[in-house]
Amino acid sequence: PYLLMVYVDVAYGYVNSEISGYSGKKCLSSTYQMHEIGHNLALAHSGIPWDSYGDRSGIMGYSYDIDDTSMCFNAPKSWSWRWYANRHISVAQSRSDWIGRIVGISHYNKSSRFKVLVRVLTNVYDYYVNYNRASGINADTQMGRNKVLVTRTKAGVFNSESTVVKQLTAGQCYIRIHVFGKTARKLIISVLAINTSNSPPFAKVRVSKKICQDSKGFKFVDGGGKRRRGCSKLGRNFCGKWDDNGRLMKNYCVSKCQFCGYNSCEDDESFYWNGIKERRYSCAGISTSKCKMKDNRNRKVEEFCRRKCSFCCDR
Repeated sequence: PYLLMVYVDVAYGYVNSEISGYSGKKCLSSTYQMHEIGHNLALAHSGIPWDSYGDRSGIMGYSYDIDDTSMCFNAPKSWSWRWYANRHISVAQSRSDWIGRIVGISHYNKSSRFKVLVRVLTNVYDYYVNYNRASGINADTQMGRNKVLVTRTKAGVFNSESTVVKQLTAGQCYIRIHVFGKTARKLIISVLAINTSNSPPFAKVRVSKKICQDSKGFKFVDGGGKRRRGCSKLGRNFCGKWDDNGRLMKNYCVSKCQFCGYNSCEDDESFYWNGIKERRYSCAGISTSKCKMKDNRNRKVEEFCRRKCSFCCDR
């Protein structure tokens, strides 16, 4: 039997229990009801890095005083109860890359060719990837509408508190360094495309794990194009230099330059367009329309503003 109790100005649910309680007003709210029942189902809260309730894409974040709301549980919570289990794909630590199409929860029955939830296992966190399509039973999702969400939990604990770490549109990616097996690799979760005209709409996603090694095809071009040298022929004193094409050596000779960490895909805070030290000319202020352009010092913007320009997503 399930016990529902009505109190004043409160809503709560005992974890892994049959008991939840609500105030009279909250008793009329579907999000409060489902949030507390979620606790009864042993589900923890869903948040963002600075707010443990801040994941407003699904039920286990904040609730709303609205009579009826079309919103679902987020990716880790949905995975834990296996509601879409025949459309799950788990990328194990031993597996290298995965690429495929995922659809929103509301289109689960529309196509058996597409996945709904992707889980990526690492040594510290498990990451869950879903296309948060705002339609049907998920039409009222309040965050990351029609974007790809990356949500993390503690490794091996899918019903723990979850945190949305990235909301992605086409061409963007999420990058972290993790140990897979005994090897540190760069985990890259990329959104290659979002197709809203297809039936059903889908997101094309790639999960890759890049080992830290120098680019074999890279040639540092200088001397007016007369010299072309690979990483093995360059000294480390070139790591912070850029070639005639505006390319920064350490972005390609990552092992030689020991530029393999998380900062290798972050913006260079010392970069200013044309050397003008004003915020609007920094990576934080510059327009993405300049990413492929060179400044008057022949520096290609994306080589320095790596996060702003999603430089690592396709590499």
